[in-house]
Amino acid sequence: MPRPRDPRLGRRERNRLIALSVTAGLSAIGVATGFWYLNHPQPIADNAAKDLADAYNQRQRRRLGLPVVSRRPLLHDLRLTPYVARGDAGLVLGARF
Repeated sequence: MPRPRDPRLGRRERNRLIALSVTAGLSAIGVATGFWYLNHPQPIADNAAKDLADAYNQRQRRRLGLPVVSRRPLLHDLRLTPYVARGDAGLVLGARF
């Protein structure tokens, strides 16, 4: 005579199937979102975004009564340093952005 089936086994299988389905669905959404962002980059260049942010920050500083920061040059603290090593010599160019 066959043994009666444990009712908890069906519940356990159903819970596993639900967990697997939720995990697969979230993974598919994540992969689809990643591919969308890969194929649809930001509509403006990095420099344009930085310029917009700088202009916004300057307006906020004026509105709040803070000192307005002058725009610094792209390169500053430019240095040219000679070096000498065993069997080698040259110049090192260094700058801060």
